[in-house]
Parts: sequence; structure tokens; C-alpha cells
Amino acid sequence: MKLSLNQVTLAGNLGADAEIAYTASGDAKAQFNVATTRSWQVDGQWQEATDWHRIVLWKPSDYVQGHLKKGSPVIVEGRLQTRQYEKDGATRYVTEVIARKVQPLVEKDRQPQEAKTQGEQLTSAPRGYQPPPENPRRLDVPQDGGWGGSTEMGVTDDDVPF
Repeated sequence: MKLSLNQVTLAGNLGADAEIAYTASGDAKAQFNVATTRSWQVDGQWQEATDWHRIVLWKPSDYVQGHLKKGSPVIVEGRLQTRQYEKDGATRYVTEVIARKVQPLVEKDRQPQEAKTQGEQLTSAPRGYQPPPENPRRLDVPQDGGWGGSTEMGVTDDDVPF
């Protein structure tokens, strides 16, 4: 049996509001483009390029229908699919990401005043991120790094397996 995997994960921004269309049977289909940007250095100068990805999401949730707006940062998980169609006598090909899951990358729905009254800071951290405690416990390492045969940290050369 051959191993086969068709999986895509993208994190980027919507190029326009999601378009919602309905099939004859009443199924909803959302279509939108997600832009991802990559950076690299050439001769000390940063270069940047943006790639655009066509996303198709069948049966989008109410959240998707109401909140996927131009510029919204999202994470998309799905698979690649290439389809063909005829136009003006020529065969054309389109590669799309058929999304299994679309979720916001940042909670934009929260108002800055809500966060300030609760003593929180607004960040662009992903959902579920917990900031470190105010005074994290420090590990004081001896000046020699604690590994050169020192027993100040309770580790000796005999404790290292190599």
C-alpha cells in the first residue's frame, strides 16, 4: 500500500469578505482568498512575496458567514484539489484548498475597553495562549554554567550519559 497524504494548513489574512453561495439543494458554500506572506534575505536586504490561496468551505458555520471579512487573520486546515473547466474553448485548471476547518487567528470581537476594565492586555496571541506569570521562578545557574564538573546544581560529569 502506498502512503498518500493531502493536507494543507495556512495562516494568513482574507483578501476580501467571504462569498456565500447556495446549491440547488440548499447547501451553503463559502469561497474566499487567503494571502500568506513569506520573507527571505538577499544580500542583507529583506525580500517579501505574497501568495494567494483560493479556499472553499462547504456548510460554513454562522460564525464564518458573519465574521470572515477582508483582512481577518485566519487559520485554514484542509486538502488541495485541482479541478478543470472549459472556457472560450480552452481547458483551464484551478487548484483550491477544500477547507475542513477555518478559525480566526485573533479574537477581533473583543472591545479594547472590555479588556482594559478587566486588567488584561490585548495581544495578537493565538486563542488559548497563557502569558507567563508576572514573576517567573528563576533558575540561578552558576557562572561556569553548572555543567563543567560542578556539583552546585547536583549534576556531575558522571551523570551525563555521553
